[in-house]
Amino acid sequence: MFQLLQPIWLYALAGLSIPVIIHLWNQQPGKTLRIGSIALVTENAVSHKKSIRLTELFLLLLRCLLLSCIAIALAGPLWRNPAKNGAKGWVLMSRPALTTAYNYYKPLVDSLLQAGLEFHYFEEGFAKENFEKAVNAVPDTSIAIKKYAYRNIAALLNSQADAKLPLYIFTDNYLRNFAGIRSAVSLNLHWYTYTPDTASTKPVIDPIALRITIFSHAHANDAHYLKAALDAIQQFSKRNIITRLVTDAQDIPAQQDWLFWLADDSNYNNKTARNVVAYAKGKPLPCASYILPAGTSSFDAAKLYVSIIEKDSTRKFSDILWKDGFGHPLLAVQENNNKANYWLYTHIDPAWNELPWSDNFPQLLYKLIYANHDKEISTGITDNTIIDSSQLVPVIVSGKDAGIKPAVFTETKLASICWLIAFILFFGERCLSFYHRKIIANG
Repeated sequence: MFQLLQPIWLYALAGLSIPVIIHLWNQQPGKTLRIGSIALVTENAVSHKKSIRLTELFLLLLRCLLLSCIAIALAGPLWRNPAKNGAKGWVLMSRPALTTAYNYYKPLVDSLLQAGLEFHYFEEGFAKENFEKAVNAVPDTSIAIKKYAYRNIAALLNSQADAKLPLYIFTDNYLRNFAGIRSAVSLNLHWYTYTPDTASTKPVIDPIALRITIFSHAHANDAHYLKAALDAIQQFSKRNIITRLVTDAQDIPAQQDWLFWLADDSNYNNKTARNVVAYAKGKPLPCASYILPAGTSSFDAAKLYVSIIEKDSTRKFSDILWKDGFGHPLLAVQENNNKANYWLYTHIDPAWNELPWSDNFPQLLYKLIYANHDKEISTGITDNTIIDSSQLVPVIVSGKDAGIKPAVFTETKLASICWLIAFILFFGERCLSFYHRKIIANG
């Protein structure tokens, strides 16, 4: 199937009129030379009708073909054929964990490969490789592979693999590798997971409880949105979180790890919380921007409608965790005497931003409250939380519900061939034009 990447260049075909005009312009009527007695004959005044005829038609054809080839070459021609994949399916594994995944599912993987399925790396590009060579190869640290979460890789796979092709994916089931939103894909997926450290599928229990108190005064709805996000973190990650929601400052218990002071005043100095998040003071200003967390590539920026601009130039922040699109701080921290005060320059309110409705809001809170907590656990527990099986596989939809899925093609670019033909035509046109001028000059 022939296609053009830049069909607007076909307007250049209008230049075909140029060689035609040149050929008509160069037509010169012959001069009549009177000889003998004819020179005395008076010319007849009757005018004869002239006919226009093109001369040197082959030269005209070469010039038209030359302009046509240049116009088509600029239009980016290519030939696309539907890709013929004779594979019966794919077996996909992550490059760093290839040996571990194979040891867990060796009988199944061997049977799939013997049945004719191809092995591909579960990474960007999905490179095909001989499985025996891949298993026995020494890991090459010089290969730079862009790291994606498993869900993002599945989204890339949806745009490259056939919807009917059986795909067998073997990965670990750690929650940290499933960041992002579950995307809708139209694939024939068979996803197998394992726990690398233990054969048990029970999640790791955090032995240290995290005590969080939410104080709401005039912002009760903000407190409910925040508590819902914290409850989602506890349910999904199985971390030990104790959350309290209070409306009276006297009910705030002592020795809290986090205090979310959702009030317009800042009378929290006498509280014994190690980390305090409070609304910054100032005049709310409407804006059209986004909330951009620092160093969070998997977070989809939430829209920002209202914010408070920091006007105190003397305030020195230890770090700025969130910014808007203009570089203004949205969440900044001041650390002093092993305590941290966080200033939030927006509210947890749908009228201020889209954080309450964002699927990534619990993820942001998780990174905020556990940034230093995990380092302080003396037992050295890492985040080996296991993802729930119901949240593992992407949402499988039909091709009709997922929209028109692009077909897989093999492309052959023809621009270089067109330029080569144009060069040959130009060379032939110059030779033929020089030959005709030589004939005219020499009679």
